[in-house]
Amino acid sequence: MKKTAIICEYNPFHRGHEKQIAQLRSESSEESLVICLMSGNFVQRGEPAIFDKYTRAKVAVLHGADIVLELPFPFSCAPAEIFARSAVRLLKRLNCVDTLCFGSESGDLEQLQRIAHVKQSDEFRAALDSEAQAKVRTPQSYIKAMESALNRLSASHQIPLCGGVPEGRGGLVGISAPNDILGVEYLCALAAEQSGITPLVLRREQDGLSASASRSVLHAQDEAELARLIPTAALEIFRQTPIASLTYAERAVLAHFRLTPPSVTAQAADMPHGLAERMQRAALQATSLDEFFALCQTKKYTNARLRRCILLAMLGIQMEQLHETPQYTQLLAASERGRAELRQIMRNSAVPILTKAAHYRKLPPSAQAQFECSLRADGLWTLCTPQAQEGSVFIKSAPYLEEENNA
Repeated sequence: MKKTAIICEYNPFHRGHEKQIAQLRSESSEESLVICLMSGNFVQRGEPAIFDKYTRAKVAVLHGADIVLELPFPFSCAPAEIFARSAVRLLKRLNCVDTLCFGSESGDLEQLQRIAHVKQSDEFRAALDSEAQAKVRTPQSYIKAMESALNRLSASHQIPLCGGVPEGRGGLVGISAPNDILGVEYLCALAAEQSGITPLVLRREQDGLSASASRSVLHAQDEAELARLIPTAALEIFRQTPIASLTYAERAVLAHFRLTPPSVTAQAADMPHGLAERMQRAALQATSLDEFFALCQTKKYTNARLRRCILLAMLGIQMEQLHETPQYTQLLAASERGRAELRQIMRNSAVPILTKAAHYRKLPPSAQAQFECSLRADGLWTLCTPQAQEGSVFIKSAPYLEEENNA
């Protein structure tokens, strides 16, 4: 049986995700087991996932996924390049994945591969270094620096601008569109890791189906839009599940940065020079999370990077931890068919697949240390719901198993 992976967040699961799973099944010439590697309780944008990882995994299985495994913290909350590389490393070590399927605004695999090839070149690294030097004089985000570097190299490598975007106005596929950004990073990681996994790109339709739109209507409780964006079974579950937001942990965030010396904060992963001091000043002045963010912001950093810096600092993550290879993954949910295949997958996998969180002490020491790091993040997530939950709730949780629950 062909095994196709999707790297995902499902934050939250919407009709576009349902369509992707259905489409990859219909386009496959053979029966395919769909393995989702899903971010845990914190996502790549530096935010707590809107719903807990077990709820999101269950919904994915109810709408066509066979096995949902966790991409644990801090890899789930890393910059795009590290996020993609960590996920691909984990998929490779499962020793079973044939294909990696991802959505793309362009849907043009050949062009994305050309950009990925350029991005891995010494020429690109030199161009990016040049942009970084200019960044000192002209504040810009890392994404903007990458876009500028690729634009400078596009003519010599004959990479066209996408979708008829006029020359000189940016718009390279893989840089301007969020799913193309990740798509390029997946292709770079697949090549760098010599994974043997084949990429499959599905074009994302411009139909308004997006995670950000779905989050907005869930917060607004717009019933008509909810019915349009989110599958019925998923919506029924989401209505019974508390919506998480870092705002609920507002005092914890302010307290951390008021009390932690900037010299300690400065050691956190991906922390830019000078931001630690700015964070402490902002925390001492701010009386709300929104005010704290506003006081921390500058033109140099995207909002996502700022949020990631806050979370990584709060949880004491250093850069070397982000560069580690994931040493374990955790089963979050499985369909009846997924359960039937899981035993063989676990037998062949080079990375432990934890089926019950409470058994984490059976993991090798390096994997156990990573699990405990992720567990601390889960403890922070429990403060991000309307009513604070017990900090150890996720150590007591078990995966959703379709056959067992439908019996």
